[in-house]
Amino acid sequence: KTISLHGTSGVLYDRTNWYVKAGFQEVLFGENLIGLPRCSAFKGICDHDLMEVVADSFSENLSQNLFFYWMTLTSHQPYAKQDIHNQRFDCTKFDMNPKGDACHNAQLQTQFFDNLSKLIQKPEMIGTEVVIVGDHQPPIWGEDIKHIRPLTVGYLHFKIKESN
Repeated sequence: KTISLHGTSGVLYDRTNWYVKAGFQEVLFGENLIGLPRCSAFKGICDHDLMEVVADSFSENLSQNLFFYWMTLTSHQPYAKQDIHNQRFDCTKFDMNPKGDACHNAQLQTQFFDNLSKLIQKPEMIGTEVVIVGDHQPPIWGEDIKHIRPLTVGYLHFKIKESN
């Protein structure tokens, strides 16, 4: 089974149409998930509030292979300070301006990965292969650019094993 998830409107970039043409059998957008809290980026549903949607999809599809494509949103520019609830990343330790885009981006990324670490501990996630890929270099300018590797996009690949 194939499912796609994006916390903002499917009208944005005509995703409603092209996700189906790309072969996704089920598509979920912000308009399908009424009542979940909204964040600043594109007024979409906050990533941390979509973690249960992801877990539920895996739980509901335990008897079949599932390809789940999730385009996250909260860590996207504009890096809204009001969407940062996890203050674990200390920007000053990395010589970052605490009010700058590079700092807010790092805090939002940390927040996402902290929430992801909770998601992948759920039993329904065992055996899942995870590939996380940025869709573009973070749009950061000015003196904050020193914290970005130009023309690079990060990725992470791992498989969730059963805990011992």
